[in-house]
Parts: sequence; structure tokens; C-alpha cells
Amino acid sequence: MSQEHIQEKIDSLINEIKEGGNGFQEKDIVYLIIEIYKIKERDFDDLGINIKTKLPYLSFFRDWIVHTKMYNPEWVERKDELNDSEKLIKQLIAVIRKEETKKDLLTLQDSFIAALVEVTLDQPIELREAN
Repeated sequence: MSQEHIQEKIDSLINEIKEGGNGFQEKDIVYLIIEIYKIKERDFDDLGINIKTKLPYLSFFRDWIVHTKMYNPEWVERKDELNDSEKLIKQLIAVIRKEETKKDLLTLQDSFIAALVEVTLDQPIELREAN
């Protein structure tokens, strides 16, 4: 799937949420974070850049929402610093190309944060034990 296709899917998702008027749901949060992560992971891999260093909030929340336990002890140590949904939104907006989609996400920011909190409360941060 091309970067452009992923961007179109992100634009479509945010537009549907805006038009639907129901705000973000858990599935939307998970999908948006994972898709945006995919875009940047591909970009950064091609350039030899570590995504976790360059986009720590996106990386932290992506790991948090897709893993039942954290694999990275640094995330657990830095969780108070990295658990910042507003900084996450800034990193998401930096990846989105379409200006209208950026504005829509900002407009939906409260809904996004509320859904993100639900997702993260449902899955508290725990460090996976080393095998």
C-alpha cells in the first residue's frame, strides 16, 4: 500500500468522524495511530532514522495501544513524560499532508483525547518481563 493511499485513508477517516458527529471511537484511535506510524516508519527506515527517537510520542502510544505489555523499559521509565496526548496530536498533524484534515483533527482534539484516554485506561502500562 502506497504512502498516498494511506494518507487518503487517514483523510477519509477523519472526515467521516467529523461528518458523523459522534467523535472518535477506540477503533479510530488505534487505526489512525497505526497508519500514521506506518507512513513515518517507512520514511525513516529509508533514511536510516530511528522513529522512536524522532517521534517519541507517536512511538510510545503506538506501542502502548498494540501491545498488552511494554517491551521497551525506557517507555515505562519515561511514561509520565511521554503520556502527553497534545504532543501526540502535534506529531500526528505533522505527518498529515492535507491542510483540511489537519484542521479537522484539531477541531476533533477533545474527542480524540477522550477516546485515547479510554484506550489507555483499558490497557495500563506494564513492562514485559525479560525471557
